[in-house]
Amino acid sequence: MSLSTEEVDLGEVALTNQGPGVYAGEVVLPTGGDWKVQVSLRTTEFDNPVRSVVLEVPPG
Repeated sequence: MSLSTEEVDLGEVALTNQGPGVYAGEVVLPTGGDWKVQVSLRTTEFDNPVRSVVLEVPPG
C-alpha cells in the first residue's frame, strides 16, 4: 500500500497479516487533503493488480 497527495508522497506502508484477508498498517498523515491510497495484491505469479481510492482527510 502507498499513500500520496499532490504535495506529499509517503511511499510504501508496511502491512502485516491479521488473519485471512485482513491486513493492517500504521501511518501518520502529516496534512489534511485528498490522499491517494494505492493497494496492490499479488493474485498469481504474474498478476499484481493495483487499485486506487481517494481518502478525504479534513485539515487538522
